[in-house]
Amino acid sequence: MNRLLLFLILSVVVGCRSYSEKESYSSPKKLDKISLKGKFYNGKELETKLNKIIVNSALDTFIKKGIYDRMEFYIEKYNPATDELGLTQNPSNFLFLDINEDNTEDLIFQSNGPFITDSHVFLIFLSNKENKYKLVREFGQIIDMQIIDEFCCATDSKKNKYLKVDYFNYGCCDNPWDQYKTGILNLGPGLFSDEFYTISLKAINRTAERELKNESK
Repeated sequence: MNRLLLFLILSVVVGCRSYSEKESYSSPKKLDKISLKGKFYNGKELETKLNKIIVNSALDTFIKKGIYDRMEFYIEKYNPATDELGLTQNPSNFLFLDINEDNTEDLIFQSNGPFITDSHVFLIFLSNKENKYKLVREFGQIIDMQIIDEFCCATDSKKNKYLKVDYFNYGCCDNPWDQYKTGILNLGPGLFSDEFYTISLKAINRTAERELKNESK
């Protein structure tokens, strides 16, 4: 009887994990389809804005080259027939908006295809009071981004605004590390103000399964 009960509980947990990872998330989106709205620039205007942000952020030469590599500032020059891997970056990869509400445009970049390694990547450039930009980088494709007032794992004593990013994270060499993740970035002074606090549905469900197994012994 106990074994039957344990089997039923584990079946529900595994079923929830499958639903959470495969059905509760939509597919990765282009930046013009996410919840946060901003501006897309083209031509020399895009080039000027990109130069300003990249010069004032902590990017090494290798990553800068990855952003600019085969960059077509004028989209009419882009020829999909010569871009089999989807490597060419174009204006729709660069979304400008004021995320942290300091009256300075920030930048969200989503790579078109494999970026430096064998994965997609997204970069978030957040302006700060020193006229510099904090850089947050994660491998994966964005599913959606929202501004929220609090989240369940926050340790701050007061409410802050957070950037919540749902994304599909690619591990090295594809499976078994590919998974859906949620990244939380504190937009005010606090514990996670310089880095993502990441939540993995897969890791949460594995922990729940271990606890159930231990309780059954």
